[in-house]
Amino acid sequence: MQAEEARRTAQQKGLALELRVARLFEQRGYEVAHNTWLRGRSGAQHQVDVLARHAAPLHNSTLIIEAKAYAGAVDKDRILKLLHIVDDVGADRGIIVTTGRATPDALRTAAGRAIDIWDRERLARLLGETEVGAVEQAAPVRGTGAERAVAPRIDVEALHTELRRTAAKRRRGTLGIGRVAEDLADCRLILYPFYEAELEVHIADTQRVGMFRKQAVTRLSLTHVSIDAVTGAVVTVDAAHGIGYEHAWLADLGHDERQLLKAVRGHSFTLSSVAVAGLSETRVRKAIASLRACGLLEAGHAKPVMYRATRSFPPDPRALASLSEALELNEQATDGERLRCETKEPGAVIAAVEDYWPGVRVVGMAALLYPFVVARYAHDDGSVRFEAFDALTGQRSEHVADVIRRLAGYAPGARPLPDADSISSASSSSSSSSE
Repeated sequence: MQAEEARRTAQQKGLALELRVARLFEQRGYEVAHNTWLRGRSGAQHQVDVLARHAAPLHNSTLIIEAKAYAGAVDKDRILKLLHIVDDVGADRGIIVTTGRATPDALRTAAGRAIDIWDRERLARLLGETEVGAVEQAAPVRGTGAERAVAPRIDVEALHTELRRTAAKRRRGTLGIGRVAEDLADCRLILYPFYEAELEVHIADTQRVGMFRKQAVTRLSLTHVSIDAVTGAVVTVDAAHGIGYEHAWLADLGHDERQLLKAVRGHSFTLSSVAVAGLSETRVRKAIASLRACGLLEAGHAKPVMYRATRSFPPDPRALASLSEALELNEQATDGERLRCETKEPGAVIAAVEDYWPGVRVVGMAALLYPFVVARYAHDDGSVRFEAFDALTGQRSEHVADVIRRLAGYAPGARPLPDADSISSASSSSSSSSE
């Protein structure tokens, strides 16, 4: 596991450096492609970390940039490899960018050739020491400026009025029977934090070669997923239904439990019939016990025991619509109080997302805000109850209400009352909720 963690951290550092270098060239007016493939004159395919092109009146400049985020030294072989790619694709120049240094042999090999070496000192002058430090901490590139936000659609004041009226009815009861001793203490619009991860998804495909032959190829697809920044839950987004938390259970599982669910793909299995790459039988047994404890596996009574998953692992991140794909985002946050709480570290979110789906790589992260209306009810005995409503649809969000309860330090409150399942229709018009 330590070797796997070290490999993942090295990948994250490399990605962080590639994206910052790509952004640097974009800011200088270059057309930039990240992690792309080029076919050389020899017919060979070359993977390129960053391809930067600049169109000038008399000449089009093409740069091949290779990013190496490690403390060690770049050696002569790296220089020769990049020089071969530059020659084969007909680029003007190659640049090796490293957070370390170059060996004397590497410097001598690059001298007088179309190769530049940017070591850590030069990188710090170009990017700034803070950005180089962020690379060394494997921090992703974050969006600049204010966090983009989704604007609420429901009438928050009308919702407040309706909730107060409903609370008054519950306190009176019906002919004095079934009274609920609570009042609406406050109702406010909050802006809840989410991450949106941009993913590179590698898709196995075939392409025709000549008249009769096909060959296997891997195509690259870009997609986005949205993640609750407080709990780390992957969410679904729909313009009509708002935020969905049907996959929230993924964030509560460990690596072994997720690997097992991916391996069985929703099918029934026995202990002897399941094989999970990288897991011993002992770890598979522990994963089964853990999944049964949280209700994600059911066990039959026959021998051998047959297990069945109660939830299906989402097979493809491209099927999950994200906030930016499903909704219109404002460049500046809307009115409302931003939820003040600790959020998941971006690095931990990246590691989890890449663990969910094999072949997926996170290439960017952005911070977004989504509006919810949170109502706090005060009981006569001093206890408190919270409700949360999606500010686009008016539908209750038990997930967000539970987060608010935990942040406020309260134990889970009473169950939702039966006459308050949804108030979207009442809250959409202020005229229908006037007192």
